Amino acid sequence: MVFRYFGGKSLGVSELINAYHQAVLLAITNATIVEQTTIKHHQIIVNFALENDVFTILKQHKQKVNQLLYGNQITITFEVRKSLVQLVLSHLKEKHGLKATFIN
Repeated sequence: MVFRYFGGKSLGVSELINAYHQAVLLAITNATIVEQTTIKHHQIIVNFALENDVFTILKQHKQKVNQLLYGNQITITFEVRKSLVQLVLSHLKEKHGLKATFIN
């Protein structure tokens, strides 16, 4: 024989269903929605002459530059919202034939 108790009261099938219903209703009512944006990190290596053009494209799409490394060329590591990856990368490729490497 199985007994189900809730607050000291024995619950039958309908009472158990009602108790679960109330618990789920409270959980959903008190839950908060958390919006998250999926970010993809990319890296591109460009000549100094193209630095401003790359920054203009990234700024136009409101993407964040994480790291700049200056050497013989410039290595730019940047974040792209997942929903904008194809658009940003196509603008870089169309404008200057540049190809970004996916990091993570």
